[in-house]
Amino acid sequence: MTTETLGKILLVDDEPLNRDMLSRRLQKRGLQIIQAGSGKEALVLIESELPELVLLDVMMPEMDGLETLQRIREKHPAQELPVIMVTARDATDDIVEALELGANDYLTKPVDFQIALARIRTQLSLRKATLENALYTKRAELEMSVARTVYRALLPSGFPELKQFSFGLVFEPCFSIGGDFFEIISYPETNQTGILFADVSGHGVSGAILTAMFKAWVNMAFRDHALPQDALRWLNEKISEDFPAGYFVCVFFVMLDDRTGEASYFSATPDVPLLMRRNGTIEEISDGGRPLGLFSMDIDDNELFPAGSFTLEPGETLILFTDGLPDIQEKGGNRIGLSGVTEWLKETGLVAPQIITDALFGRAHTLLAGRNQEDDLMIMAIQRRP
Repeated sequence: MTTETLGKILLVDDEPLNRDMLSRRLQKRGLQIIQAGSGKEALVLIESELPELVLLDVMMPEMDGLETLQRIREKHPAQELPVIMVTARDATDDIVEALELGANDYLTKPVDFQIALARIRTQLSLRKATLENALYTKRAELEMSVARTVYRALLPSGFPELKQFSFGLVFEPCFSIGGDFFEIISYPETNQTGILFADVSGHGVSGAILTAMFKAWVNMAFRDHALPQDALRWLNEKISEDFPAGYFVCVFFVMLDDRTGEASYFSATPDVPLLMRRNGTIEEISDGGRPLGLFSMDIDDNELFPAGSFTLEPGETLILFTDGLPDIQEKGGNRIGLSGVTEWLKETGLVAPQIITDALFGRAHTLLAGRNQEDDLMIMAIQRRP
């Protein structure tokens, strides 16, 4: 009958008798033991035998245990290769120095076998838990990398080449993946282009999954419904029926006419876009609206989706943003709000659309100053060409 090996231990002591006695007792407890009679021999065995723990005597000739420990830690961190030092009972300075050099624990001579066994098992268990956690983290990072690639593929790869309009975009999820989303709807027969700008509730994996569902529905809605308000009504019904309770989508849909520079919109979001005029004024577009999935289908269209239109003069710019921008907090803890975004735009001025979005994003990250971003952040600038 074979005994299950519970761990490979490197026992380092210049006294053969000490090594042999302790080795036999540990082997009876299911531990695999390899031995080294010096610090130099121990360093060679660590690289060739890959032990899971080192039991290292301090008092050895030539290279003592402290120097050996220091050399070990140059290549192997404490969570990867635990080291338990064995020292004289009254050698307090050695214990302190060993712990400062990266020892995981210590034993004093004469070694109490039951205490030694308990501490060895504890360090082996901690090492196993650390390595399993690192493996889980690596797998999670790989899965998140794949999810991030898939999520990015949900977004259009670029903007259409229009005669009248140019675009700028910044997108930064608060996790590797998020719920902000936009789609481009083409109406070639009328020279119009629709931009659906959306914020799906939820962050991280849940937000990304719901976003993938929503994208599929958007394609179906605008394929099967000629009028944007009919597509939005259908999307509202799908979200109400198929999203988890309490989840919704904020949507601002703007239709751009590439012949006249005119824009018309439908708003299903409380987030109000801003329009930068040539004279330096900044106007709020729409009075907001209720997100898709949060209202009854019996309400009149005009109440469902507040609608309107405006004309962009050459150089004028429409700024769309999800609530991650106005919700950013100042140092005092107050959110900057729509007024703060407006002030940032005034300072930026009427420049190229990508410069505008980059400037807003830069101001946001300056305020964050190392703090975690609490929400996804997407900013789009739509400018009529000068």
